[in-house]
Amino acid sequence: RDVTGVQTCALPICRIALDTRIAEVVPEFGPNAKDAITLEHVLLHTAGFPHAPMGIGDWDDRERRLARFAAWRCNWEPGTRFEYHATSAHWVLAEVIERLTGEDFRNHLRRRILDPLGLTRFELGVPPERQADINELVCVGTEATPDELEEALGIRELPITEVTHEALMAFNRPEVRAVGVPGGGGVSNAGDLARFYQVLLRGDE
Repeated sequence: RDVTGVQTCALPICRIALDTRIAEVVPEFGPNAKDAITLEHVLLHTAGFPHAPMGIGDWDDRERRLARFAAWRCNWEPGTRFEYHATSAHWVLAEVIERLTGEDFRNHLRRRILDPLGLTRFELGVPPERQADINELVCVGTEATPDELEEALGIRELPITEVTHEALMAFNRPEVRAVGVPGGGGVSNAGDLARFYQVLLRGDE
């Protein structure tokens, strides 16, 4: 068992593959016909649960997150459509990391990626006492008109998702920054962010 007391997976991390079913690693994820969803589905946002709820109140409690996993239902058959899974997919991936390594996903990110790259100012999960130099998010500009959306995207209105102004502004709250929300909670200075993207573009490290 890992430090949180949740049973880790017997599958060695070197054995996980794109076609590994998430329920093999996180059994709590399997109910409601989600047992066929693979790691590839989740990584490509074709898993079928883009609207699965994972609200702010569940982010900092692992047991509540696992309960959410179990309750989720698919909106469509996995692998048949693409739609960005705004928070749900990233929390599933974080849990997969923890089950395979027995290590908190934020610590694993630091040890395996951020520290080796020398990214000392890139953090996922910043304690409140170290948040004084973080600039607050602000909403700017005006929303696109239906005509502008149609010209740019071919649609006249954006779908309703969990990515709302209210949800984005929640990342100004100290307790939310401290959680380290996977997929959207990273905090960095410009230099470390540029370095991170340079590595992604080169793919040589």
